[in-house]
Amino acid sequence: WILFRVDEAEEAMELPFEDAKDEARIDLIAKNGREALENDAKEIREKLAEAVSGGKSFEEAAGELELEVTSHDDVTYLSEFDDISSPEASREIFQWLTKVNPGEVAEVLNQDLPDQGLTRALISHVTSRELVDDEQLQNTLEQVYRSQEMRLQALSFTNWLAQRYAASAVSYPGQTTP
Repeated sequence: WILFRVDEAEEAMELPFEDAKDEARIDLIAKNGREALENDAKEIREKLAEAVSGGKSFEEAAGELELEVTSHDDVTYLSEFDDISSPEASREIFQWLTKVNPGEVAEVLNQDLPDQGLTRALISHVTSRELVDDEQLQNTLEQVYRSQEMRLQALSFTNWLAQRYAASAVSYPGQTTP
């Protein structure tokens, strides 16, 4: 249940021109900044991919472009990638990395981090991928499997009951049959 009470209603009013102008200016600057970031990141990604396919290491290519490289070993779905990422942002990064083949440069991931007032573009290079036996992940997968199995059993039983009821042509006193 969602309950709320309205204590006071304010009439809608137009913003004064100066206030609206300031808000529009801030929005335009943010929009233009994001577009510039996305375009620059795409160009950098293309240069990195070209250098890596030409035989350079990702670190060498990034160094030539004066980019900061951060390395993460043993990345899992619970990894924290930096001090500013929320758990949701970290999961988004992990999902993004799972779609990159080892040896390739990933497509750009643009992330908005509203808590920090940041927008960032990430470019990654996955060097290797290994299967890891993670007991916690295995337990989670087994729980999801059991939950789905029970759900399918309940749906099957409900469907069976509906079919049996329809086939029995049960009628109640005073009920008209169609």
